[in-house]
Amino acid sequence: MAKRWGFGNTCGVSNGQNSRGGEFMQRDVSTLDAMPNLPTLFFETAEARKRRPFLWQKVDGKYKSRSYREVMEEVIHLARALQKSLRYQSDRARDCAAASTGIEN
Repeated sequence: MAKRWGFGNTCGVSNGQNSRGGEFMQRDVSTLDAMPNLPTLFFETAEARKRRPFLWQKVDGKYKSRSYREVMEEVIHLARALQKSLRYQSDRARDCAAASTGIEN
C-alpha cells in the first residue's frame, strides 16, 4: 500500500478524517511524482476546493476560516508583488553595473 498524505488538521489521523470528523484531502505519494512543483500542487488543490476552509485563525476568541480561494488570491497577489520587486531590483542592478563598468547591455 502506498504511503498517503493529506491537507488539513489531521492530528495523526490517517483515515481521511480530521480530528473533528471532517474530510481532508488525501493523495498517493506516487502522484507527487506527477507534480512538477509545489506551486502547481497548491493551485490544483485550491482550484478543486475553492470555497472550502483552508486556514483557520482565532479572532476575538472565535475561529474564522479562510477559503482555498481567498488564500490562492493572496498567494497570487504576493507573487505579483515579488515579481515587480525583483524586476525593479534587476533593472537597478543592471543600471548600477553599467554605471560602474561603463558597459551597457
